[in-house]
Amino acid sequence: LFKSGDHSFTFAQNPISIAAGIAYIEELQPTLKNIRVLAPIICDFFKNLEKKYSNLKNVKCMGLKGSIDVFDNEGLPDCQSSDLIVSKLLDRGIIISNSRYQNLGNTLMLQAPLITTPGQLKEVFQEFEVVLEEVYSGKEVKDE
Repeated sequence: LFKSGDHSFTFAQNPISIAAGIAYIEELQPTLKNIRVLAPIICDFFKNLEKKYSNLKNVKCMGLKGSIDVFDNEGLPDCQSSDLIVSKLLDRGIIISNSRYQNLGNTLMLQAPLITTPGQLKEVFQEFEVVLEEVYSGKEVKDE
């Protein structure tokens, strides 16, 4: 049996772990600066979608994560269109997700990696627009 103090090493100071943690944070700093550049680009993209498409509402942004809810023409959560958008984007090589909480999978979520460039985001957003045009116009948009 353990007595008090016999098993405290998990929570004790460990100079090697502390040094490794500090080194990791120092290495990560330049990449974290990218968040300040990309976060407003992502948020602006989703806000523009909300203005352009009446079925897309409730933009939420934090850091490199942006999301928007998909609704049908009656204003109800539209899981089917959300799934279709995710699937069509995946077919184009773009990975996004949609919520699945309590079968309310109507929130499209984009989480860009820390190493993403503004140019890469622009490419993703162009594909996103093509897919939304297909879904909401009913016409397939051909790649140029």
